[in-house]
Amino acid sequence: RARNVSLSLAGPYNSGILAAGLKDELTKESKFFYENVSPEVLKHAQSIKSVCDNHQVPLKAVALQFGTASDVVATTVPGARKAAEALDNAQMIDLKIPNQLWDELKSKNLIPGNCQTP
Repeated sequence: RARNVSLSLAGPYNSGILAAGLKDELTKESKFFYENVSPEVLKHAQSIKSVCDNHQVPLKAVALQFGTASDVVATTVPGARKAAEALDNAQMIDLKIPNQLWDELKSKNLIPGNCQTP
């Protein structure tokens, strides 16, 4: 920011753990940095997903929009293997997420309280 530099965000789903939909479960086989997730990271991701589920918002929409909320992020590359995944990414970026969800994530210290959110 101080140097007027923008960032490109690649991998907002972090190898898959944050790509969960409403019906998906996060398990110890979920991938984080292309490896099986640690118990600590799994617990944190499950807590975030629980908040998302309570608001009927897919975790993957929250993950994608969280990364794009920062004013220093110029572009985001979520990646897609199939056309259907690219379409799903477009739908997730356009999905309306209630402010209450972001507030709850902050109040539960699941994301930093001072971070930018949509």
